[in-house]
Amino acid sequence: MLVSSSVDAGKSCSQLEAELYRTSSDLAPIMAVQDRTARHDMDGVFWLGLPVGSMMDNTDIKAREAKTGELKGNMDAINAARRKGGCVALCKPFQR
Repeated sequence: MLVSSSVDAGKSCSQLEAELYRTSSDLAPIMAVQDRTARHDMDGVFWLGLPVGSMMDNTDIKAREAKTGELKGNMDAINAARRKGGCVALCKPFQR
């Protein structure tokens, strides 16, 4: 899904900040699941030669990947709108 930065045009810095915080909060649990799966894969490959994390937690991998991409795209668009509007960074975007 392509995210247009024009969606955020005209919003105040505080509105953009709130939207960035919500988006970052939505992204955090998804990234935690992906990190856990990657750790289990690493352990499984080391001990068994199999990516057990992906084998156990493969029910909604595609949906999770799509949602992660969408949320990161939204964060990029929000940050672009914040830069364009001269907003001061108050909320640090989610990072691993």
